[in-house]
Amino acid sequence: MAFGRGCETVIGRFEKDAFGLPVYVYEGDLPYRATLKNGEAVRLPEDPWFLLGNYQLTLFAHVSGEYELLCGQRSWGRLNQAEGRVNSGDNSARVILRAGGEAREFALTGLDSLAADSARTKRRFGCGYAAYAYQLTETVRLERVLEVRPSREIDGGASAFLLTVRLVNAGDSEVGFDYEEAVRAIFCEIQFQFVPEAERPVRFSYVQADEPGLLLTRIVGHSDDPLLTADRDARSSLDAFPPALLMEAGDEGTILDRSASDPRTMRAHRRATIPAGGQLRFSLRVGYTYERGVTALEALRRALPFVDADAPVWTEEWRDALPRFPEACAGEVSPEELTWHAYVLEAMATYSEYYGETKIPQGIIYDYEWGKHLSARDNFQHGLPCVYSNPKLAKSILRYMMKRTTAWGEIRLAEYGNGNADAERYFTSDQQLFFFMLLSEYLRVTGDMGLLTEEIACYPYRGEAKRPVWQVVRACFEFLRDAVGRGPHGLVRLLNSDWNDAVYYIVKAPYNNVVFGGESHMNSAMACVVIPAMMAQLEKAARQEALAGVAGRLAKLRESM
Repeated sequence: MAFGRGCETVIGRFEKDAFGLPVYVYEGDLPYRATLKNGEAVRLPEDPWFLLGNYQLTLFAHVSGEYELLCGQRSWGRLNQAEGRVNSGDNSARVILRAGGEAREFALTGLDSLAADSARTKRRFGCGYAAYAYQLTETVRLERVLEVRPSREIDGGASAFLLTVRLVNAGDSEVGFDYEEAVRAIFCEIQFQFVPEAERPVRFSYVQADEPGLLLTRIVGHSDDPLLTADRDARSSLDAFPPALLMEAGDEGTILDRSASDPRTMRAHRRATIPAGGQLRFSLRVGYTYERGVTALEALRRALPFVDADAPVWTEEWRDALPRFPEACAGEVSPEELTWHAYVLEAMATYSEYYGETKIPQGIIYDYEWGKHLSARDNFQHGLPCVYSNPKLAKSILRYMMKRTTAWGEIRLAEYGNGNADAERYFTSDQQLFFFMLLSEYLRVTGDMGLLTEEIACYPYRGEAKRPVWQVVRACFEFLRDAVGRGPHGLVRLLNSDWNDAVYYIVKAPYNNVVFGGESHMNSAMACVVIPAMMAQLEKAARQEALAGVAGRLAKLRESM
């Protein structure tokens, strides 16, 4: 497998784990560098990362052993932001090995660490875990595993990961070691990570709330605007209410403390001696909580308990949560690759505190780099495979997007801050078409026609009156028909962008001359497919006895289409 179009640098391979799930073995050295056939350097990270996550947690596990801990239930934020580096986390791990009267120190994370050496470290990234196996000496091996448990419910999941360390002494004499794992609490709302800290609208202070065996750093937002920090539940384009970062020891032998030079740095220490042929294992719980108090911590501990096991703990649960594909249906794509894609969608899925639903974000640029829940059409597209693999998640995506839709049928393109949604500078023409595509496919596959009579509140959602879903469908169609409309040739208008947002930037004609006259071939072709499919499902719904009471109103909706 290679990164970059036209790039021939092989960096690793896929294989199967004990449960038949795909796992990627990264075999390249760090920093990652490669050139295209024309000699140009690829513009990709020097330290690639793999996604771990559930509905309450997003974790980027870098090949170097570093990680980025993200929260997305409100505004996208990074809890361990590395100072002076965007898209980076601040954590470290090191071990001092004592044997034969000598002491040797090994850095285990970073581009200059042992993790960067492919000859001495095996790096495996599976469904829900990242595993690093370091060969410290010929006879001493250290394994470090980061693992996330899958979510079982739409609003569930543990907002933390297990970090397990195992030292194996295969030699004929005892060895001693000192191990340290550290993470620094620096919160950055991702939409401002490119803005100098002094110019950001919200500043943060860090309050220690430690207990025996637990380090807890509460992060408190401050702003010159008193309305911004007045109410955590208020809809806002900014967020001054981040969660608290925590580190918890799995046993009494692991000592927790804070750096004397920077108390934001939370550390775990373990010192022990391993006899010849022996091994030692210990674990940490690292994550965050939005809630305060004992009850929230106990719920997190129940959701992610410490488990005594050599292999990754939750792989069997991931196997049960993911679809499996037989060889016969895969075609040119391997079944393992299809399962990998399904895992990534599940790992990306993120619960929304404001809307009370879970969605699958666009991810790599909009969310993880720009810090905004963009774009509406991407949420609909990501929901399509879930109709088959996880219908409950597909339904929650539909409900989330309808809550982000106005009463007059405008599907808000962007969400950022806490629940705040708008169109930014775009007047897009295709969002309703993607809504119809996902909704009709969901109804066709699941037969859940009752969704059409479920009641839902439209944007801004909180405090708004509820109405049945079929009325939301009607409003979206009327918006498409009347606000988007058709151009001079009878095709669906383009406005300033359809799926191809670049039209807004590259069109040569003066913008004001084309925004209302331009037409979209893609919109028109898509309308010819998705509107009849939507009509077919509405007709089917109207025939069902359960919807007899609204059959007449559905018939009027079909007529308007």
